[in-house]
Amino acid sequence: MGENTTNRTVGALAAAVALLAAAACGTNAVQSSAGLAARAAATPATSPSDMSPSEMPPSDMTPAPSGSESPSQGPSMSQQDRLTKIGDAAAAAVPDTTVTSLELAENGKAWKVSVVDDEGTEHTMRIDAETAKVITGPTAEQDDATEKAEYLEMAKAATVAYDEAAEKAMAEAEGAMVTELKLENWQGKVVWKAELRTPEGVKKKVMIDAAEGTVITPSPKATPTMESTG
Repeated sequence: MGENTTNRTVGALAAAVALLAAAACGTNAVQSSAGLAARAAATPATSPSDMSPSEMPPSDMTPAPSGSESPSQGPSMSQQDRLTKIGDAAAAAVPDTTVTSLELAENGKAWKVSVVDDEGTEHTMRIDAETAKVITGPTAEQDDATEKAEYLEMAKAATVAYDEAAEKAMAEAEGAMVTELKLENWQGKVVWKAELRTPEGVKKKVMIDAAEGTVITPSPKATPTMESTG
């Protein structure tokens, strides 16, 4: 009877010790988990910018090769350049001549150009507005001696070439294009008479002193006419 009681007492004590040990282990596990969570919260997050190249995650984006950009287009030819190209083509068609007249024709598809040689003979031709190639001509005009002398005198007096005169005329009307440029006598002076058309379709007229390069007419903003310049 006494021995059985003793055995039951020892067994109860062992069970109690086991329960205490298990409880202690559970407490340590909870504390360990809490400690890990605290350390994780205290550790600052690493952003991609702080990573070295070897630490960066792989990317699905493949950079475009340097040659994949769209090729840049060169600027389109300006009105001034086109006019110069037309005039140069005419002068090349009849060497040793002076360009004295350019007039846009055929609804802008061609230019009628005149050049004067060193004998006063006028040569006319038509030049493609796009390709600057001679379409018809050059044809030598059958002018009389008086006309030839007048043409030669104007050509010699025009120290300002057609392309410079065109540039000065277009500067008087921003965005306008020359539709006609002609060497003429005006009030005892040799002038370049320019007719221009603005993008809005308004016609302007300007005269340039062919010897000095000065603008004779007022700004085209006032839409002057040749008759009003006298």
